[in-house]
Amino acid sequence: MTIRVVSNDQIVIEFYGNKLDDADAWLQTLRDQGLNVKGVLRRSRP
Repeated sequence: MTIRVVSNDQIVIEFYGNKLDDADAWLQTLRDQGLNVKGVLRRSRP
């Protein structure tokens, strides 16, 4: 997992692996808490 803070208003989290459903649910939880989070879900590193 890689976390990048793009600005004070946006966070990008990149997930790598096979269990991406858990990552997607975690991102939704962060969004529900009011964070501006963008998720990138990939099976392998680019």
